[in-house]
Amino acid sequence: MKKLFAIALMMALANIGFSQEYIQQPTAINTWTYVWEYGVEFPYNKNISLQYDERGNLSYYYHVINYPGSPYTNTMWFTHDALNRLTFKETSYQEYNQFGTYRYYYTYDELSNLTECLVMKRDRESMYNTDEFIIDSKDVYQYENGKKTRLDHFKDSTLVLQYYFLYEYSDNDDWFSETKYDANDQPLTRTEYAYSGTHDPLSKTVFNWSAETQSWLVASQTEFFYEDGHLIEKRITDSQQKKQLYNYDENGNCTRILFQTLVDGVYVDQNRANYLYDENNLCTNANAERWNDTTWVLGGFPSGTFLFFDELYADANDAIGTLSNCTRAEVTEYITTPNPKYLQTMPNLEGEWYYEILNDDGAITYQHLEYAADTTIGSERPKIIVRTNTIYDRDKITTEVTLEYVYEENGKIYWWNSDLQEYTVLYDLTAETGDEWEIKVGTESLTMHVDMVEYYELNGLNIRKLRISDENDLFSGDILCSFGHMTSFFPERLMNRSSSFEVTGLRCFWIEDALLYHNSDEDCDAIYSEIHGVDEDVPSTDSGIFAVYPNPAKDVLTIHHSAFRINSFHFVEGFAVPNSAFHITNLLGQTVMAGTLTDTTIDISSLPDGLYFFTIDNHTVKLMKQ
Repeated sequence: MKKLFAIALMMALANIGFSQEYIQQPTAINTWTYVWEYGVEFPYNKNISLQYDERGNLSYYYHVINYPGSPYTNTMWFTHDALNRLTFKETSYQEYNQFGTYRYYYTYDELSNLTECLVMKRDRESMYNTDEFIIDSKDVYQYENGKKTRLDHFKDSTLVLQYYFLYEYSDNDDWFSETKYDANDQPLTRTEYAYSGTHDPLSKTVFNWSAETQSWLVASQTEFFYEDGHLIEKRITDSQQKKQLYNYDENGNCTRILFQTLVDGVYVDQNRANYLYDENNLCTNANAERWNDTTWVLGGFPSGTFLFFDELYADANDAIGTLSNCTRAEVTEYITTPNPKYLQTMPNLEGEWYYEILNDDGAITYQHLEYAADTTIGSERPKIIVRTNTIYDRDKITTEVTLEYVYEENGKIYWWNSDLQEYTVLYDLTAETGDEWEIKVGTESLTMHVDMVEYYELNGLNIRKLRISDENDLFSGDILCSFGHMTSFFPERLMNRSSSFEVTGLRCFWIEDALLYHNSDEDCDAIYSEIHGVDEDVPSTDSGIFAVYPNPAKDVLTIHHSAFRINSFHFVEGFAVPNSAFHITNLLGQTVMAGTLTDTTIDISSLPDGLYFFTIDNHTVKLMKQ
């Protein structure tokens, strides 16, 4: 008997070519050099180290800035939950003789709305003697119908309300306003936004409350203009009228921001910021220039302009902001490595699954799914999955074999609906919490709702898991991106309306003889041996009622009856094979040979090589001709 051993999942994934989704992010950024006006280099450099968890979340951040007489370091730690929500952040800094440490605690509701941010700090007077933290502030958020409606800001350990924001939305959610009030309900400032149909901001208006006139006075207004999905222009009106123009490269990276000011009715150039990127689309160089009426020369960055406007580099922008005459920042080295976001692998449709199903009437069904070949239906090239249900019902055994057709595209598994002659989405593995998709089963349909997206840890790997449900609980359960539905690959309850099923789940999953998953302590090697008949001396396939051998067969196939043990005490007697009607079908369900057995052998030499199904009455076994 050929012995099969379960191998480690990590090795199996590598050997069979499983893919992993990555995000390309820097793990180190070294030697930022800042240049002052007139080209004088300032001995100022910065080194950043970054670490990510297995899902691509930033988990550790450390940077040090070196310049004469003023070393500065900043360290941050981040913690995320199973839904990738930031739950904790700690930041510590040291500058001169000043130290500071803050801890941020984030709380969410069941819809992943941020409901509270508690900020703790170490008391500076005692930080050298104790690790005690005290409350610095707390923000509390309120929601209605999933929309943020209020933010209360409380200060220090007394948690006294300092101010609050109220948020308003239009009926079609295309715009909202936020209004700030003090603790005495006195309005302070108000910002109104207008949005396009695609929710891009079209305008932003800032008001200040006038206690004298008891009215809102416009402080500034910004208009936004887009082209091909990119912001190309901002017009700002405050004490002056200004304009910002944006240019992009073929990868969508902003390469230039041009700043203009309205003078005598004409917009004239004032400053511009230029950006260069490497092959990973990481900004490696930025400089500022000013217009001197004849040409562009190095000059200070305009107020409020960031050299590097990615969120990752926000702290660098803050540091640069103190250097008003800084004209150029250059990153001399990025060190990048692919950081795994999560295992977003599609189920390998050339695999083999084994499920256990407990029927409401007491019968037990063992379902075996196995890839057989590729075919063509319509314009697609689906995989043929042989679906074998072996039903053990007290004193009888029934085997049902059907062919299912599936293929994967853009993170979705499509399934051929032979009744409607069209494909339906079986799994949408790109779905997020709250998303839905429809599965058409025969002439009926199921609406699957994604209740939660989590991560299933298996052998140290985090595999993306969708927790799904439907109204009548027909196909509810978990889908693991690497394997498929963990209770039944196909919606058995709706496919077999005449019976009720309690699907106890996936027991074994193989790819090319390699066991990648097993549930509990089930002996998947024994199951595999039973299915495939791995006794090399007499290779056979047994339906429990009859057996065929050799398998694979070349010219002559031998059939004889057998007894099958349901459990340790109960045997089912087989029937006499001679005089039984048989038929052989191919992968397309076409009958290629049929007749009545006159003895225990059949000449199959005329059949082309390939996989077939040999059936007597309702009992079927797979047959390989070669």
